[in-house]
Amino acid sequence: MYRLLQLAVAMVCLSLATIALAEPKTGAEVMTLVREKNSSKTQVSEISMRLVDHKGRTQDRKLVVFAEQVGESENTLTRFMQPRRVRGISFLVTNSDGGQSSASYLYTPADKKVRRVPEGDNQKSFQGTDFTYYDLSPHDVNKEGYQPLESGTCEGHECWVVTSVPLDANPVYGKVKQWVRKDICLPIKVEFYDLDQKLLKVSSADDIEKIDGYWTPMKSTMHNVQIDHKTVMTVDRVQYNQKLPAKLFSKTTLEKGV
Repeated sequence: MYRLLQLAVAMVCLSLATIALAEPKTGAEVMTLVREKNSSKTQVSEISMRLVDHKGRTQDRKLVVFAEQVGESENTLTRFMQPRRVRGISFLVTNSDGGQSSASYLYTPADKKVRRVPEGDNQKSFQGTDFTYYDLSPHDVNKEGYQPLESGTCEGHECWVVTSVPLDANPVYGKVKQWVRKDICLPIKVEFYDLDQKLLKVSSADDIEKIDGYWTPMKSTMHNVQIDHKTVMTVDRVQYNQKLPAKLFSKTTLEKGV
């Protein structure tokens, strides 16, 4: 799964404990390991986001992301806090069975209603960022076609290099290539290729720190190299295994804006 806000994540950072297990033999095994080692039951992240266009012009935003994992179920709620023009815009993803059953909902204060995000919107930008709705949704690792697993280095770290080809009827990407650090089982670089197999976007996880026992990328960047536009996210504050309000991940809560 590419929950790239797993690279901060984003908007749902994927924070993983150090492991010492048998060497995986396939890309699917690596990505299953990545999922299994996300041992935090809940996560609350306060994030600063900066959008940077090809001329260097910037837009700043603040958001908070709530996430929980219960068995095979993963839910996330992203809520924009600043500036005023985007305050209250919220995005909810609920899923079960490792991403096989999922639904996405968007709430916009201007409309004062919740709408389900259709699969046809998967390729669309999420609120002007370099993330698509597809990027922010979990994916079943068993529904990806994996090329033979490779080893390589990235930023001086030994990595598994996992290349996958989506098997969706209407794929968003031609292929996705991930560099997963072997020592902490954390994706630190992801390349996304378009349907013509040309490099489209590059995501990176930086300033990785161990917080409350979890490896946490404190900064991440998604760079659309074809239009030279970036989304840079910095984690201002993160809390793990905090008790979250009941029914937080619901359409009712989404519409109330609480």
